[in-house]
Amino acid sequence: MPAALATPLLVISPHLDDGVLGCGEMLAAHPGSVVLSLFAGPGQNPAVCTDWDAACGFTSARHALAVRETEDDAALSMLHALPSRLKFPDDQYRQQGERVSLDELASAIREAVNCYRPHTVAIPFGLFHRDHALAHEAAVRVAREARDYTWLAYEDAFYRRIPGLLQQQLCVLASTGWVVTPVPALEQRKRVAKRRAVQCYASQLRGLDSPGRPGRLDAFAAEAYWRLSRPA
Repeated sequence: MPAALATPLLVISPHLDDGVLGCGEMLAAHPGSVVLSLFAGPGQNPAVCTDWDAACGFTSARHALAVRETEDDAALSMLHALPSRLKFPDDQYRQQGERVSLDELASAIREAVNCYRPHTVAIPFGLFHRDHALAHEAAVRVAREARDYTWLAYEDAFYRRIPGLLQQQLCVLASTGWVVTPVPALEQRKRVAKRRAVQCYASQLRGLDSPGRPGRLDAFAAEAYWRLSRPA
């Protein structure tokens, strides 16, 4: 982590695109924000090539992450946001028996919050994908302790379209004591900036457009946020 600084917004991003896909408009509206990508590591075998990476045009995890970091840098630059990346292994690269410690993940998020001192922290709802679920659970742990910040949950692009998943997560949060309130939509004037930024993720868009995948349209749909708070 860099030396401590104050930033308007810290976005917790499972992978090297989720922060922009879910929060690009908000990032555009708050220059100087930081996107913390958690699962930006290749795991124990950097030479592995997964089906998803092959669909995106890559030959190995090492190749994929190098290109994806470059794409992410370009996207965040367009939004006047800063990258911060951790090397927890992406789920698609984890070998049998290789696990990510929830305690270590929460500790890393806590360190980032203490370092960047954001006004607002945006976390994924954690829908469907195992890395998204881990990111959500670890961030919620930190949110329980750090009440001096505004905590928002953003809807995970693409996975939010799976029927019932968002409603199920809202019920889980409510059952564990969270009050979850929709936040009014942002002005659409930032949508053009987000669209340009999303286009930087050429490899991921290629994968999304491949046969059997959901396509890219949800990346450009309106963003949605929910405020997380605890009863006094």
